[in-house]
Amino acid sequence: MFQKLMKNSIFSISTNDSKMIIQFELEQLTGKIQFNIQLVQYEFNTNDAILKIREKIWNHEANLRNSQKQLEQIIKDQSGQTEQIKDLANKIEEMKEVLIKHIESLNLDHQNQIQQLKKEINSLRQSYKYNVIQFQEELEMIKKWISGNQINLKLIYKVTIH
Repeated sequence: MFQKLMKNSIFSISTNDSKMIIQFELEQLTGKIQFNIQLVQYEFNTNDAILKIREKIWNHEANLRNSQKQLEQIIKDQSGQTEQIKDLANKIEEMKEVLIKHIESLNLDHQNQIQQLKKEINSLRQSYKYNVIQFQEELEMIKKWISGNQINLKLIYKVTIH
């Protein structure tokens, strides 16, 4: 009876994409009643769905394995690069130490040379108790320095003569 009542009560049937819209209109003692039912059409086969889901899972697992391999390779590459950087840093540190030792050695040599030159200058100063004017230009320069004072200079040594 419900089927007959419902079959006779269908007001309209229409389709929209994958949906079917059925409009019902029932006439009761209380008046007209209208309602719609929307049916969505699915093509569904459980075996196909299971196969598709299994294929998606396998694809995700394969992508995950590839990502893990790539990550392992990146980690391996980075650890190799880290070792290279450590080796370079050690070599730089060794070179730095060698350079510092060389600079200290040069510094010590220069200080020794300076001390040696100072000793030579002091010994030369002690050996020459008197200043000797050797060139005419030196004599003229000394006269300019003491221009206001009378000075008598005496030639005690001349290369061309003595």
